Amino acid sequence: MDTVSAWAAWESSFTMAIGLFIGGAVGGLGGFLQGGKTHTLRGLGLGMLLGLIGIKLGDGIGSPIFQVMTGGRFDAPIFIMIPARLVALTLSGAGLGLGIGAASLNKKKTLQGLIGGAIGGALAGGSFDIVSNALGSIVLRAQGLTSGEVGGPGRAVFAVLIGAATALFIGLVEQIARSAWLRLELGRNEGREWSIDGPTMVGRSEAAQVPIFGDPQIAPNQCAIQPQNGQYWLTDLASPNGTYLNGQRLIANQPVMLTQGAAIGLGSSRLIFLLKGQPAPPRPVDGRFPAPQPAGPSPLAGYGPSAGIGLGQPMAPVSASAVSMAPTVAMPAASMMPTTAMPSAAFTLAAMDGPLAGQRFSLSGPTEIGREAPAIPLAFDGAVSRRHATLTPSPAGVAVSDLGSSNGTFVDGQRVQQAMLQPGHTLRVGTTTFRLEQS
Repeated sequence: MDTVSAWAAWESSFTMAIGLFIGGAVGGLGGFLQGGKTHTLRGLGLGMLLGLIGIKLGDGIGSPIFQVMTGGRFDAPIFIMIPARLVALTLSGAGLGLGIGAASLNKKKTLQGLIGGAIGGALAGGSFDIVSNALGSIVLRAQGLTSGEVGGPGRAVFAVLIGAATALFIGLVEQIARSAWLRLELGRNEGREWSIDGPTMVGRSEAAQVPIFGDPQIAPNQCAIQPQNGQYWLTDLASPNGTYLNGQRLIANQPVMLTQGAAIGLGSSRLIFLLKGQPAPPRPVDGRFPAPQPAGPSPLAGYGPSAGIGLGQPMAPVSASAVSMAPTVAMPAASMMPTTAMPSAAFTLAAMDGPLAGQRFSLSGPTEIGREAPAIPLAFDGAVSRRHATLTPSPAGVAVSDLGSSNGTFVDGQRVQQAMLQPGHTLRVGTTTFRLEQS
């Protein structure tokens, strides 16, 4: 094998290694951020396979163009090498990004990967010769030489650069291009966000596009979100504990349109629905979110677990006459949503800090507080016992009784077994402090 052929074989192997490594790393990271072993392993495996295919496809187009632009010379002037490399590696990066995006099995993310990969490849291509020449000079001087070919350090830096740039710009393009997303406001991994790029399943299943783990109250396939003509529809899939929208339980298999800032309650978790370009979502007033508003007939059919809604599978629409828009109905509060103030209640607990800050909970009768108690959603707090304390309102105030909790119950900063709360007193349970108010 002559020198040119050996060099071409080495370049081909190097390109394949980049596709495998970067495709697997970025695809696996994307799956990990989405949540769950299924998404992580799928992203890793498909990212490696499709990253390899994509970069070979891009390189197959870019290499001939590079040869034409440089006249087949590797010692062409740098003002020729830089634009030639820029074009060639932009195409290679686009192919790599295309493969990484395709690993998500989502058309929109595939396009975002193509754009992000092209930007990353262009950045790496434009800087390759400058960085490679600088590093080569340093290596030659260290060896006491004045000339020679030193391509290894430059290509090592290039591999790191194209990987980092591709991952960065794929993420940036996704952030810029997304039009709707969910943010976990209350529950495990608070602050995590998921883009709504197509039919989206929410539930405890590893395969759900929005997986919510660690809560047995959430069904494997709890609810689904379906984009339709710029609108987004939420459907409870006949889950045992129900799905709540702005504090009201949804009728199973009846779609309801989502609006900016809508609060979706599942078990002890709460998701906020956000739309790009819309005003900031309204905050709850006295612990209450705005009620869902009917928006006319729904274009979607009712769904159930038997409908086969899964990863990347569309929800089949039916005619508007087949399913009419059903308004949500108020139901007793579940563990994931606070009870709201009622006119008959004599006292109200106002949360002063933590995830419940600003919310109010009426005490219309004896109320138990704890991780498993439904009246006040404290399942997120590991410092709260399952059955922590009881509150009993009376004309004289609210009697507090600790139920043998591990971390204690505090009134005005003092740990108590039993005490009588008066309006203005504070009650601390776990990491949350409440103030008693007269209703």
